[in-house]
Amino acid sequence: MLTAAMLGGLAGGAFAAPGGAQGGTCGGEALATGECEAANLISQEDFDRVHAILEQTDAEGGNVQERIRAEREEAGSLAESARGGLEELRIKDLPGRIAEFADQGDLEGGNLPFSPVAEDGKAGVTHTLLLSESIPASQRKTLLKEAAKAQEARPDSEVAVYFQGPLVDKDIDETVRQFSRWLKEADLEHSEVALGINNKVFDRHGVEAVPTWVSERGGELVAKASGLGDLDYVLEQAEEADEPDIGRRGNVWSVAEPHFVEEYVKTRIQDWIEEQGGKEAIIERGRQAFWEHQEFHEFELEPAEARNSYVVDPSVTVTEDITVPGKDRLIARKGQRVNPLSAVPWTRPLLIFDGSRPQEVEWASDWLEENRSQNPILVTSRIDTVGDGWANYRDLTNTLGHHVYLLPKNLRTRLGIQKTPSVIRGTGDRKLRVTEFPVEKSLGGFLLPDSVTGWMGRLYASFPSFISPANAQVSDAACPNGSVFSRMFSDVCWDCHIPFSVAGQDLGGDAPNGFNRSPVCMCEPPFPGVTMGAWLPSRLVELVRTPGCSPTMFGSSLTFGGPGMGMQGGSRERASDGNSGAKTFYHYHYWAFPAGEILGTLTGCVSKTSLDMMYVSEMDPTWNEDQISVLTTPEAALFANPIAQSACVGEAMAVGAGVEPIETLYWCAGAWGSMYPFTGNLAYQSSPISDTSLLAVRSLAALHRRGLARDFKGNPCDGVFEPMIPKNSYRWSQYYPVPESNNTHWTGQAPVYWGPHRTIPGRGEDYIHMLWRWTDCCLES
Repeated sequence: MLTAAMLGGLAGGAFAAPGGAQGGTCGGEALATGECEAANLISQEDFDRVHAILEQTDAEGGNVQERIRAEREEAGSLAESARGGLEELRIKDLPGRIAEFADQGDLEGGNLPFSPVAEDGKAGVTHTLLLSESIPASQRKTLLKEAAKAQEARPDSEVAVYFQGPLVDKDIDETVRQFSRWLKEADLEHSEVALGINNKVFDRHGVEAVPTWVSERGGELVAKASGLGDLDYVLEQAEEADEPDIGRRGNVWSVAEPHFVEEYVKTRIQDWIEEQGGKEAIIERGRQAFWEHQEFHEFELEPAEARNSYVVDPSVTVTEDITVPGKDRLIARKGQRVNPLSAVPWTRPLLIFDGSRPQEVEWASDWLEENRSQNPILVTSRIDTVGDGWANYRDLTNTLGHHVYLLPKNLRTRLGIQKTPSVIRGTGDRKLRVTEFPVEKSLGGFLLPDSVTGWMGRLYASFPSFISPANAQVSDAACPNGSVFSRMFSDVCWDCHIPFSVAGQDLGGDAPNGFNRSPVCMCEPPFPGVTMGAWLPSRLVELVRTPGCSPTMFGSSLTFGGPGMGMQGGSRERASDGNSGAKTFYHYHYWAFPAGEILGTLTGCVSKTSLDMMYVSEMDPTWNEDQISVLTTPEAALFANPIAQSACVGEAMAVGAGVEPIETLYWCAGAWGSMYPFTGNLAYQSSPISDTSLLAVRSLAALHRRGLARDFKGNPCDGVFEPMIPKNSYRWSQYYPVPESNNTHWTGQAPVYWGPHRTIPGRGEDYIHMLWRWTDCCLES
């Protein structure tokens, strides 16, 4: 099977490019000697047949039901063999969990639980000791020892110690450090007991005085008592009284800590907004911060000095067999050659130029007029970001009268682009010809030296801003206001951040497989620390039908300039024949969500961003242009076949039962559909919720593929680059239009479990999905 290790790089190291070229690029001597070849291996007919199978319902023939039953029976072997290239198995008891819910008859007409995963994580009885800093230190130390003794006597049960919120006048990170010191003072730093924050248990049982023991089985109260430290005595007294709540039996103290959500979180949100200068200031800074996050800052292409031409063969070679995990189903054979242009032909000319050089802009304008009938694609390698980058970008598109994309690094690498301007055309035999064109720096027929041209260029580039609006943000009545700031107070599942893991202990059972289990850490610069991990809302992904529309920006729109600012999107109605015309397209905007800064949690391990706009699909040619997308991700052609797609049915069933996504099936997005291709186009229409969920995770997978997203699970010192999306490192919750405020869900979990009602026809068909990322961190002691 194909793994991250096999890929070895962002351009596809698992596929050996012909002629020895790296990253799937065919260039240099191999191009000149004609060693590059192509192969037509994948048919669109196979892909269409898969969707026809998957769309069948029980009433129309029952084939899907039979297939799901077969996948369920084979789940045991799937779990055992899914290790692939991973360091450890990242499937949480797949066969056991599926068998557990199979008995509930979800396929035979029974009622599958709405939330199959128990809230407290482990089966059996969970025992929780509720404490507060108000308890004198000596008694608190004794109570911690009692909790450790209770856990040691019950190795198969979970014993946890919770506080209602962070300690008084401390943030979460400072609270965790204090917890670590208390455990050390009680000689319990190596015990199984761990301290955490969980207001849900306090709320559920109305606890206002501590210490209080609460024992539950499947959410049902078994025993509850205040003022006692001995759990055995509490359970005995509850059994004798034939009443789970036996009340107060000793000295108690009031709870000193603020309620995590109602007091701590909401106060921190309000303080953060005020410290940032207000909502409008936050949005404006976030909008301008977009240019700081763009990868074209990492390279500058030289201007072409002479006309030069070379041929690129985009074919790649599979270096190892790729199979469905757990089954002898071959997806691709070692040595197989794949040419992505066999799936999507190259039909439109592509121009790559430097939009910060006036002479190249003028040349591009002339070239565009000569080739406009061929519907060309324009991509700039750079934008002048001095001053207002948005205004400079809009000036460029207005000058050319055409939409312009930004050059992704993976496209530059695949084509071997070294100089600008370069024109790329198809050769007719599934290869590409790249031609570099020299551009004279001239004005009125006179050649100018570089120093003068540079000064003139800066004047030329800034001139259009004198006659165009200074602000790239305009009001749009058709663009909905997502009310992002007011929703922070009421529509984020802040409870989903807790309980977190502390010192390698998985409090609550919510940590994903592969999380850090070491209690201590040592990171650079050398400092010892205590480990902590948690689900943290880290990103907002907007999916919008109208280019530039941003519900996050209060319903305003980015004006990109030019007559074509990106494709118009949205779900379209299925045609009368049931097939043709059923298409979906959305643009996405990728925003940083500063939960770490707001909450004061994991601050040493999350980037110090505000509500920054990090990516917009309107400027990404790989999201809008299928011929470019398939070129930059050639492996997509391998998975457009029935064998690969049928494997996704098993994952859809497993995730529906509350099991983690199967990371080795990286081409699958569970019940949402296929992870590939990484574009905003869907050849079918499901529902706005499923469609936008799929496109949101595709956008994340594309960013991982390009090295723009990291995995923070397992390594408390820093995130690591994973070219294939680590699906169980992420969870999702819908933020707009109808929030999922009390829960989160895995990638690929069918909306029937979490969101069939979370849409509003018409204006409510633009969406914001919140991305939760598991983050392991080393907190300096």
